Amino acid sequence: MTLGLAIALLLTQGDHLSFEAASVHRVQQVVMDAEGARDKIERTPSTLTMRNVTLAACVRWAYGLQSFQVTGPGWTESDRYDIIAKAASATEPQLRLMLRTLLDERRRKVTISASHPGCGK
Repeated sequence: MTLGLAIALLLTQGDHLSFEAASVHRVQQVVMDAEGARDKIERTPSTLTMRNVTLAACVRWAYGLQSFQVTGPGWTESDRYDIIAKAASATEPQLRLMLRTLLDERRRKVTISASHPGCGK
């Protein structure tokens, strides 16, 4: 199963909670330590902060999946992002649902932009 198909199938399940605000930025210079690139995921009842994460890591966290359950093009494991998202107050399962919604919203925007140059900006 491809990453896109897995996301599409999983998005049809469950509630569609969303963050009050979210910032997603591609990491231009990946921070490396002795073990290589490290991602960091921190959560509070009102904030989800994901630093230096791949798209595959976001999908795994959002859906509670293992590495072998998420496949996709090479960039889904190499390109890295910083995500900071705010919620009024949420449990971890609610934050995961909110991240699913965010991933779906971003996927739709990318699909529209790729299909119709000049749209979705």
